[in-house]
Amino acid sequence: MRMNRRAWVRAAAGALVASHAAKMAQAQSDYPTKPVRIVVPFPPGSSPDVSARLIARKMSEQLGQQVLVDNRPGFTGHIGTESVVRSQPDGYTLVLGASSTHVVSPQVLRGIKYDTVADLTPIGLVARIPNVLVVHPSVPAHTVPQLLAYAKAHPGRLTFASLGTGSNLHLAGEWLKVRAGIDMAHVPYNAQNLATDFLSGRVQLMFDNAINAVPNVKAGKLRALAVASEDPVPDLPDLPAMSQFVPGFSLSAWTVLFGPRGLPTDIARQLENALQAALASDEVRKGFAMQVLIPGDLNARQTAGFVRDEYDKWAGILRDTGVEVE
Repeated sequence: MRMNRRAWVRAAAGALVASHAAKMAQAQSDYPTKPVRIVVPFPPGSSPDVSARLIARKMSEQLGQQVLVDNRPGFTGHIGTESVVRSQPDGYTLVLGASSTHVVSPQVLRGIKYDTVADLTPIGLVARIPNVLVVHPSVPAHTVPQLLAYAKAHPGRLTFASLGTGSNLHLAGEWLKVRAGIDMAHVPYNAQNLATDFLSGRVQLMFDNAINAVPNVKAGKLRALAVASEDPVPDLPDLPAMSQFVPGFSLSAWTVLFGPRGLPTDIARQLENALQAALASDEVRKGFAMQVLIPGDLNARQTAGFVRDEYDKWAGILRDTGVEVE
């Protein structure tokens, strides 16, 4: 009787496991059966929000289910991201991560409860975002060499702005100081006051997203000296790369679509295919061009390697600059 009871328990447990596995396999084969949600840890109207809405519309067509955008800003993007890390890995909750939220601030801010590499599944690179080194017209420099010469001749006189200590644009300025051997003072701002003070000349330079920089450069309110990465800025085709003047200086801002850890392979592949189709569409490419975004060109496997490399690169920049944020 005891042996029969044990055998029955084992058989029942095996049947439950098999039933659960069958249900999971059926759920994967039927995916998606309801709307898919992309959490955007930035406010509505931001560049990541706009790009997420563009790809969501085209991904909806590919998946046959509505893809919704859910804005959850807060704690520099980590509230929204943590909600996805804690979600079920069923393909219905995704997050649009950025270089600032997923490789920079996790290494400088305390209280982050997830590991970008270990706790998220990359689906694909969505966009690269050119950052431009811009100066106020009052600065007597029209090229990067002239700017560096002026900074060396007047140590500490130049000020550079960013959207907060520990942000990727702050670290870009600090890294330039280290790589070029110059002395500048950092002035952190909130989004409301930065534009006013920069355009008035209260701060002299900054690395800024191309979508913000290009209109002011074309209007003559700011002067563009270089692009931080190797990606060209279509609206400023003659703009050189920083690496031409400061060897090894190349910084990339980007957005990546992630799912939680443990995302089933079949579902991840469907999402990857839908994203790639969206990025190849004329509608998304035109929309990205208006936002000065470069469509992603990496598959899921390549994106995983890219994110790991970027994490390590920014870790090196933090070591070089010595920036610490409580």
